[in-house]
Amino acid sequence: MAEWLRELTDRFPFERRRRRRTVARAWALALLGAAMGAGLMYLLDPALGPRRRALGRDRVVSLARRSGEAADSASREALDRARGLLIELRSRWRGRLRGGVRSGSAVRSRSGGARAS
Repeated sequence: MAEWLRELTDRFPFERRRRRRTVARAWALALLGAAMGAGLMYLLDPALGPRRRALGRDRVVSLARRSGEAADSASREALDRARGLLIELRSRWRGRLRGGVRSGSAVRSRSGGARAS
């Protein structure tokens, strides 16, 4: 290889980076395959596999039930908050249409000043 080309490749090591990524990706895939194989061996074990699968299934069902309950609770709370906000806004809007919100002292002075006890 010519000297100037070697210097150029040393300054811009694109090929070297690409090679490193490829090797790293190959190792990652190999480790992923090994982990998946070990997991399948764990679950498909003839002696304890059925028990392990049943425990896993129970955990998934329990998680699904709990997450459904949490979502239901969160949606009910959001709906209640929206209703409260709507009621508050209606109350304020109706007060403005009647001439503004009056304080307690203004209402008492118009009603004769008697305070309910």
